[in-house]
Amino acid sequence: MPPYVAEMPLAGLKTAELFLLTTLRLWLAAHRRAQVPDWRQGLAAAGLMEDGAPDFDMTLRILIAGVRQLDSRAAGHPRLSADEARLLRLFGALQHGETGEAVEILQAWLPSKPLRWLLRYARSFVGSKVNFFGPY
Repeated sequence: MPPYVAEMPLAGLKTAELFLLTTLRLWLAAHRRAQVPDWRQGLAAAGLMEDGAPDFDMTLRILIAGVRQLDSRAAGHPRLSADEARLLRLFGALQHGETGEAVEILQAWLPSKPLRWLLRYARSFVGSKVNFFGPY
């Protein structure tokens, strides 16, 4: 898994990582009531509508309920924001079974109770049919 950092160019990301990032950006933009395509369209096209979309949605709903506004870029922006990099690290850690690292990432944002709920939904999402981050 690459060391996702703020201002990292997207050019080095794999297709699955870009898919996840675009879905994240569209979800956050829709939450801010921006006029953007439906964030679920990509998940539906990938066959993840039933297994992935509800868990992805709940993960982000729990996160934004407990934090300040997340720093997210427009869907076509060529670089990661700090929060986007942190979220990619979170999903990557969970997909690789590194719960301790995921908890460390989330502790900067959330108290322990919502953190546990978020982990439940995020684990379920990354356990869906797509390997977003591949092996180390």
